[in-house]
Amino acid sequence: MTSSMPSYVLTLTLEIRHYEAHILEKRFEIARKIYNACLAEADKRLRVMQESKDYQKARKLPSSTPSERKLRSTTFRQLHKRFKLEEYALHTYVKSMQTRFKHLIHSHTAQKLTSRAFHTVKKKQID
Repeated sequence: MTSSMPSYVLTLTLEIRHYEAHILEKRFEIARKIYNACLAEADKRLRVMQESKDYQKARKLPSSTPSERKLRSTTFRQLHKRFKLEEYALHTYVKSMQTRFKHLIHSHTAQKLTSRAFHTVKKKQID
């Protein structure tokens, strides 16, 4: 969606000490690793689900009437649950990583990274 309102970007120089830059670099690197790990895990779960026979059968279900669409939707929801391809299942997956780095990455940050990774993989999925 394009906005008709003009937008502006202001770039400011961040003046920080050397040790603060080091801490920020560590945090960004840990956040990148957590995001990539979640992305890889979600992608792996998606691939395993898509290779299953049940998924192949579900894709062939008709969807012309409302009752057929409901059945198809319910079937896919059950598959997502069975293969743990749900956002909260990934939150559980990332919890062990986050607790290891809890002095640098807060749980809310780790959850947000996980949610971003999940939604990225969700866009890739075609039912």
